[in-house]
Amino acid sequence: MPRCPNGHESALELKCPTCGESVLFAESLKDLAVLPPFQCTFEEIAVLSIGFPPLVFPGSHSAEIRVEKEDSLKAETLSLATIEGATWLDYKERYLAEFQRWLRLVSLAKSRYRVIILDASNPLSILALTGLASYRNMIVFALTADEKSRPLEQHTSYVALTEAFRRGIPLILATNSFMEEASCFLEHEGLALGKQALSQMLSFIFTPLGELMDFVQRDLKLGIKAHGFSTLIAASDAVYRTVDDAFLVQHHQTSIDLDLEEVQSAYLIALAEKDLETPISQGFKRYCDQHLVNALSISQWLNARPSRYRIYDMAIVYGLKNINIYSRLRKGYEMIANQTPDLKVERLL
Repeated sequence: MPRCPNGHESALELKCPTCGESVLFAESLKDLAVLPPFQCTFEEIAVLSIGFPPLVFPGSHSAEIRVEKEDSLKAETLSLATIEGATWLDYKERYLAEFQRWLRLVSLAKSRYRVIILDASNPLSILALTGLASYRNMIVFALTADEKSRPLEQHTSYVALTEAFRRGIPLILATNSFMEEASCFLEHEGLALGKQALSQMLSFIFTPLGELMDFVQRDLKLGIKAHGFSTLIAASDAVYRTVDDAFLVQHHQTSIDLDLEEVQSAYLIALAEKDLETPISQGFKRYCDQHLVNALSISQWLNARPSRYRIYDMAIVYGLKNINIYSRLRKGYEMIANQTPDLKVERLL
C-alpha cells in the first residue's frame, strides 16, 4: 500500500488521511515491484504409464504416453500420432526427441521416486525405455508377452527387456497369461478380474514404495535384475486355515514362471490386523527356510490395518538372476529379426 513520509498506509489518495502529508506514490512503487518469493513443489512419486491404465498413488503425479489420431502434448498425456504399419523402431526414431522434451515438461526428475508401468509388447515401451534418463530411484513394472503371444509381441517384449537389462533398470515382471487369469476380491468392492485385478495387485505392491525401492536397488547391486511376484488379496483363516497354507498357495500363483531354487531374494509386503502381524512374519520365515533355500536375503514390510472380517493382504516379491520367460521370448524375437534385420536389438546400442 502507498505510504506517507510518516509511514501511514493510505488508499489511492494524494493526501494522507491520518496526518495530511503527501502520499509518496513513487517510493511505494519500488516496494510493489518486488515479487513475493515463489517455490514450486512436486509430488513425491511420479508414475508414467505406457500401454497400461495409469495407476494412482497417494502423493503421486500420473502421466501417460499413448497413440492417438494426432500429436498432442499435455502435462498428463503425451499423445503420438499413429504411424501406419509402424514398429517400435519407427516410433523411437520419430518421437524420441519429443518424448524427452515432454519428460522435462512433466518434471519426472523432480520427484523422489519414479514408477514406470508399461506393456512391453507395446511399441512405445522401447521409446520410453531408451528415452528415460538414468534416474536413481526408478522401478519398471513390465507386462510381457509369453509363449501364447504372437511373434511380433514376443519380439517387442524381448527388445524392451533387453534395453532395461542393458541400462540396469530394476524390473518387476508379469506375463499376459498371468494378467488374463488374475483375480482378487476387494473387501469393499467385490471381485476384480484381468487387468483390473492386476492393477489392484500393483497398487498394493507399490504401497511401501520407499522400502520396495530400497529392496530392488540393493538387489541390483547383487546382480539381481528382475523380479516376479505373487499376491493374496483379502485372505482369511476362513479360506486358508493357517498362514502357512496361505504362503504355500502363493508359490503356485506367481506372475512369471520361476523355479523357487533360483530365487535369490524375497520381500514380503503385508497389511493385517495387529495381532496377525507376528504369525504372518513367522510364517514368512518358515516359508523361506523351507522353499527359498538359495535366497541371499529376505526382508519384510508389515503394517497394521483394521478389518471387519479379519481379512489380510500379502504379496511376495521374488528376486531372480535368470528369467525363464526372457529366454523363451528369444524364439519370437529371432523370427522377426531374421526377416527384418533393421529390427535387431543392436539398433539400440
